[in-house]
Amino acid sequence: MDNLDFFERLYKGFEAENLITGRIFACGLEAFKLPADFGFDLLVSNQFELLKASQGTAPVKVRSTAFPYVLQVKSRWTGPLALNESNRYEVAVEFFVNESEFAKITSSDSAFLVCVIFLPAQSGELLNRPILFWADGPWLKCARGCGYLLPHSINGNALLKLTLIYRSNPVVSAAKVLGDLSNEMFDATCKALGKVVLPELEATFQQLAKNKAKSLAGTLPVGYRTKEYLSLRRPKLDFKAGSRDGTHTVEKMLAPTQLDLQHLGCGEKFDQFDDTGGAFIDKWGTEKFV
Repeated sequence: MDNLDFFERLYKGFEAENLITGRIFACGLEAFKLPADFGFDLLVSNQFELLKASQGTAPVKVRSTAFPYVLQVKSRWTGPLALNESNRYEVAVEFFVNESEFAKITSSDSAFLVCVIFLPAQSGELLNRPILFWADGPWLKCARGCGYLLPHSINGNALLKLTLIYRSNPVVSAAKVLGDLSNEMFDATCKALGKVVLPELEATFQQLAKNKAKSLAGTLPVGYRTKEYLSLRRPKLDFKAGSRDGTHTVEKMLAPTQLDLQHLGCGEKFDQFDDTGGAFIDKWGTEKFV
């Protein structure tokens, strides 16, 4: 049974690595599976970018980190998403990195961690949906310095835990949308007719709304300016003591650039993601939670 569990994890890991390989190629870079376990899964080069540059085509991205890159790919499959108080479907996903992996990633500006979340297919969808987050070594070192990666133990193994939170666009009950519309139409009709409200008319409108709701999804997206997003969770920080609050947490939304591999190596600034965490590091350094 233990061997079967091992191969189950191994094959799922291959799925994530091949997904990232395909997306790397889609970005105009090249990705290759490393032939042995060097602590990284993929090697990334930019030969196509160099070819285009040699023919006078300016690179699409200005990358602050030199090639080749190496990637450590972590993946998780989530269970069903829960509807939160803000009417968003959400799930918290925990990723684990051991100290050796963390040391290798943070020892080079050309090393990256890539976390892949496979969200379950929703009602009416054909397949599960992968989303990702990437970070370079210097960014991760800062993230650990203000509590985004905290010590964690599983079966006696010392690990670092990183918690990503996915939240969907807000949704609203389809029955509520149509029910509200029915009431508005009924009120407008009554005003136009200038007559006493007829119970039969109201009942007819409500029944029409209920019948229509049966042909729609249970919930509908709302808001033109809302968006789904990924955030990272850390403890609340005590600047005076240089410690963490064990009972309160803070979440910070990740920039879209860190959810898209075309920006790999473009030098994301940690303090632009979390200025409070950056200020904590400026005061206490990056070793407080080591």
